[in-house]
Amino acid sequence: MSLKKQLHKAILSNDRTTVQRLVKSLAHEVVLDTFLEVAFNTDDLAVYEIVCDQIQVEQTADWEEAASLLMSQPFCHHPHAYERAYEHAKRAVELDSSRIDLKEYLLFFNAIPDKLMTDDEANELATEILKLRPTSQVAKMHLL
Repeated sequence: MSLKKQLHKAILSNDRTTVQRLVKSLAHEVVLDTFLEVAFNTDDLAVYEIVCDQIQVEQTADWEEAASLLMSQPFCHHPHAYERAYEHAKRAVELDSSRIDLKEYLLFFNAIPDKLMTDDEANELATEILKLRPTSQVAKMHLL
């Protein structure tokens, strides 16, 4: 059984010890995809809780990003999900301010109806992104 399938099974069975062991052997994208897949298929908030536990063990931008994506996508229909997602996204940027993709993702929170990021904050962030990556289509589209 592949490591990804083992991770999928461990998430489904809420086997946090196995999850912790497996995520160390897999690329972040594979881990993120697996968590999102399980969350979309089950709508079980235990998936988010596992990620929050991982944040307690290893507070990284990758884990904060995972928590944010879980709350803004498969679990967005839960109460206060976008607020939680926004907090995780901000924390991810604090932990790794060099990742432009995380900064671009933050602009999403200005575009949703809840508008968790003000227009002024979003404009400032978009301008900052363009200074770092002049080709950023996300930032350019935001400033249109």
